[in-house]
Amino acid sequence: NNEDISYGVGNHLIEAAKRVGAKDAIIIDKHITPHPVETPLFVEDSTTLELRKLVERAVRRALKARKERPLFAGAKMTREEIEALYPKLGKEIGKDGITLYVLRLEDTDKKIAYILLDANTVEPELEEKILKLFKKNGFKERNILIMTSDTHQYPHFLRPLGSKKEIQEPIIAALRHLLQKVSEPRRATISVGRVESRVNVWGFPNGERFLTLLLKSFPVVLAAFLIQWMVGFLSYMLPL
Repeated sequence: NNEDISYGVGNHLIEAAKRVGAKDAIIIDKHITPHPVETPLFVEDSTTLELRKLVERAVRRALKARKERPLFAGAKMTREEIEALYPKLGKEIGKDGITLYVLRLEDTDKKIAYILLDANTVEPELEEKILKLFKKNGFKERNILIMTSDTHQYPHFLRPLGSKKEIQEPIIAALRHLLQKVSEPRRATISVGRVESRVNVWGFPNGERFLTLLLKSFPVVLAAFLIQWMVGFLSYMLPL
């Protein structure tokens, strides 16, 4: 929800999804809530085990429901389009602006909203306003997924989207406009393409274990260094 998913944890969850029948999986962190004291997540942490169980449960449920046909609709406002209507908001959001996808299973009332904002985290007050808007439009809160792109473009990574209160209402107005565009989902076929990043990584689990050891041992190494320095300092001062 709040922070990045590390390479090792992400691969761990993908492998868990494959073990229960998924052909492949993509792990995405929502990255919406500002949380300066949140600690990194490691493979051996209890939270990772909980995530693994949730991923396995979700994949099993999805495989049971895969015969149901999805209805799908999507709409988008780029930063250029946003700037024409809401100039102040255009200065606070990334170039990909706001994207909305709505997924609904055929012959059911269940629908899911995916809201992607080209920003880095969302002000909690704005998050509540977005949830309120979508609940008024028939979405259950558990099926409203707000995500950010985690952009690091200046100035968008310096503050949560909505920290300037004057842009909160323009965001709600833009989302209301997008909701009107996706009011009639259409039957869709979903496929996944393969993307090669050409990024060389150490890989799981060796790289993850090394980084875990490095980060967790740093305080101990620092303490040992300080103790050694203090002993040396006192040994030098006492004869004086």
